[in-house]
Amino acid sequence: LKLIGKGGRVNKSDDVITVKSNYLGTFVIMDTKGGDLTAYMEEEFKAAAPKEETVEVVRIPDVLEQPIPQFSDTTGHWAEKYIDELRIRGVVEGKEQDKFAPETGIKLSQLQEISQKAFGVNVPYSAYRTIVGEVLSHENRDLTRPEALKVMLETAGVALTIPEKSLSFRDVLVGAWYEKYIKYAQGNGLIHGLGNELFGTEKPITRAETTKVVAKLWEMIEKEGTFKAAAPKKEVRIPAVLEQPIPPFKDTKDHFAGKYIEELRIRGVIEGKEKDEFAPEEGMKLSDLLELSHKSFGVGVPYPAYEVVLNEVVSGANRDVTRAEALRIVLETSDVDIEIPEKRLSFSDVMVDSWYEKYISYAQGNGLIYGVSKDNFGPEKTITRAEVAKIIAKLWEMMGSK
Repeated sequence: LKLIGKGGRVNKSDDVITVKSNYLGTFVIMDTKGGDLTAYMEEEFKAAAPKEETVEVVRIPDVLEQPIPQFSDTTGHWAEKYIDELRIRGVVEGKEQDKFAPETGIKLSQLQEISQKAFGVNVPYSAYRTIVGEVLSHENRDLTRPEALKVMLETAGVALTIPEKSLSFRDVLVGAWYEKYIKYAQGNGLIHGLGNELFGTEKPITRAETTKVVAKLWEMIEKEGTFKAAAPKKEVRIPAVLEQPIPPFKDTKDHFAGKYIEELRIRGVIEGKEKDEFAPEEGMKLSDLLELSHKSFGVGVPYPAYEVVLNEVVSGANRDVTRAEALRIVLETSDVDIEIPEKRLSFSDVMVDSWYEKYISYAQGNGLIYGVSKDNFGPEKTITRAEVAKIIAKLWEMMGSK
């Protein structure tokens, strides 16, 4: 951000503001009310995120005079009374006709609407931070097969000309952001589907699969000539074979991708997970793939390769919300004081000091939700519509008792 001058000349009759500048660009005009611009900005723009409203008062919705009819698929369901409580107050609707579909996942857009109706306030920005940044785009999560293809193909700068021999998969939607990457990669033999006409768009890519994609791209570069990297504008190069590469991995000798892993090893592109093991069937982390892509093609990883991770998929309004995410959104919207009960359980899959620990401990300790087993909560598992109904109804009970 560059500050220009100490103000401008205002012509109120023509509604024109004139400011001197030594370059052409896009400018923001701010009324500092006569104060110093720098001090004004420090005062007014302390938060990078949009300011949250603090004047709204959380309220429990009234029972409607004419609520929608009862759902035909919730009678006898363990969450029937919770779902019915939300139904008579106009907070939930059916998925189709008179069915609520209690065991299906809930979409981010649906949870936003339900949370807003349930507590009579706008869903705060802080409730979304996990979805748009803190967790789902985190460097330590496993990338899906389409995400990894986008990062590698964008970094290599290939022209995504779809081969005629490319296959169609039942789980690859026509027009989806990932369609061209999958068709290009599969059609050129960089990667295969999982069988039964499925590509596995939601499956994590393995470390072995990424090495095959890179090695096959190198073959194409040698055959067709140098690719031009998408961004920055540099020529892609294949790394030279090292004089003293790291020793061979003991767990890749008979692996299907053994020759591809070996090709990347001797060129210094990959390292083992521990000691002399590569762990070929483990998932590939975002941070690892960014480093791998950078080393493989000798260029910086372009911004377009990140878009899918930061925006197109993980923060999409039409994806199912996890149990941990849903708790954060509902609890932050209800504005409860998150005081952790002493009687709470500990779960082996809830990391200490993780972003979701306090939400899970509070919710489980207060009987809003249970774990998926005695020792596991399932923070990454999809939350069901029934579970959301129980969380909200139990929060209403707590609010009503105060």
